Amino acid sequence: MMYLVYKLWGKVCNIFNMAGAFPKSWGDFLGVKWFFKGNKKRVLILWRCCCLAIAWCTWQERNSRLFENKVRQEDEVWSRVVFLTLLWAKSSSAFHDFYFSVLASNWAAAIT
Repeated sequence: MMYLVYKLWGKVCNIFNMAGAFPKSWGDFLGVKWFFKGNKKRVLILWRCCCLAIAWCTWQERNSRLFENKVRQEDEVWSRVVFLTLLWAKSSSAFHDFYFSVLASNWAAAIT
């Protein structure tokens, strides 16, 4: 399970052009004050939504494995993380002028 979590965080770090060093707590993750390029408000919203989506999907995967004896592939979990991240971000006023399909195909366009 930890391997899956590290793989998901690795993908997120690549999207946000960050090093693989992780803060110590969830509060540090969500309150991150790193320098993001582009539209900082949008980047921060996407970052927070992505952190929460990984936490939610990891929890769901853990429960699925433990209680239902089902294991999803990494790509399935990642697709769910992306979907939830964009769905939650789209509900923010910062993303009201973006179509969901545009966000899904190119995160970089939304944060520049």
